[in-house]
Amino acid sequence: MSFLFGSSASKQSTTQILFDDDHMKPKVKVERKNGVIELVQFTPQEPIKGKVFIQMGNIKKPIIHNGIKLVLQGIFECQSGMKPQTIIDTSVDLCGPNSLTNQQVMYPFEFAPLNQYESYNGKFLKLKYVLSVHIMSKSHINPQEKEFALIIPHTPSLIQPINQELGIEKIIQLDLKLSKNSYALNDVIMGSLFIRLLHVKICRVEMNLIRVESIGRPLMEKSRTNFKNIQLVDGQLVKGDIIPVRFFLKNLQLTPTQTNIADIFSVNYYLSFDFIDEEGMKYNCATEINLYRGEKDQQDVRMLPPVDVVDLEHLASVSHLYLGDSDRPIEEQENSQPNEVPKQEGDDKLPSFGDDFKEEVYEETKQDDTPKKSTGNNVEDFIF
Repeated sequence: MSFLFGSSASKQSTTQILFDDDHMKPKVKVERKNGVIELVQFTPQEPIKGKVFIQMGNIKKPIIHNGIKLVLQGIFECQSGMKPQTIIDTSVDLCGPNSLTNQQVMYPFEFAPLNQYESYNGKFLKLKYVLSVHIMSKSHINPQEKEFALIIPHTPSLIQPINQELGIEKIIQLDLKLSKNSYALNDVIMGSLFIRLLHVKICRVEMNLIRVESIGRPLMEKSRTNFKNIQLVDGQLVKGDIIPVRFFLKNLQLTPTQTNIADIFSVNYYLSFDFIDEEGMKYNCATEINLYRGEKDQQDVRMLPPVDVVDLEHLASVSHLYLGDSDRPIEEQENSQPNEVPKQEGDDKLPSFGDDFKEEVYEETKQDDTPKKSTGNNVEDFIF
């Protein structure tokens, strides 16, 4: 269970907000002023419902109020000193005019599913969802809050490859080819760079993923975050070279691309390529890509183990190649002839020991013509 404990300035009340089945819901950790907190996640298919518990402290007489309201707000915050802006505001009445005593009271609540904007917790911008309990009374009772997260899985309707010309005129010109223009948050970026024109001596090529946070009308860049930097080339680069590109997005703590959210802010991602010459000067080229959050239950076929179909009949036909003479059928052992070793000069002069014994063994073997019972080591014994 997930509780929110709070008290007013006069320490007269304790408010608890509990989501239904929150112990079974996924959670995400975010950083706030008071440290790292854990938030319950909701999806557009889930209503926001639960219970509110209110209990007054040691009071001599009941507190009369004109009603209790639960407010749900989507709040946009910016570190530039801009005042927080509310982009979603809805409420439900928990009860009408009444009084509160030192006995605990419980009120169920439910909001319709949210499907507009996903929660965002960036370096410069934040979009958070908050529930707050308001007790309308002459006594000063501060509203108590509880934050939760909203994630919106979404797959773009059109995903197509990227074939783009990049570069700096008369210095570097290249063709960028990527398998697609939109990637899931745990995807792999695959593609290549073809060098068409090169008039400087490049000795190193690096690739980086950049997130840009912008606000205002028109949008102005306010924050730039560099993620994982990888080296594509270490050595002399010449015209006609093809540079393979492979970039893993998993475990980078990325968020989906946000485009003009409530006409307030946007979050965009760019692939940046740095070409560094022998003197350390950088030549930069970049292209924008789209990131999206796929369905949670989408299965990654790359993690499935391979399944091999074994042809048992084929194994039975070639069993003699893998089994020793002791495991072969008796008929095959009798019909098989040992390889004859060519005689060398002087072999006839050597004394032959045990010829009589060989004849006796052959006669005993010939008398036992009954086939032996299978021991289960043959491949045929396992064919049903």
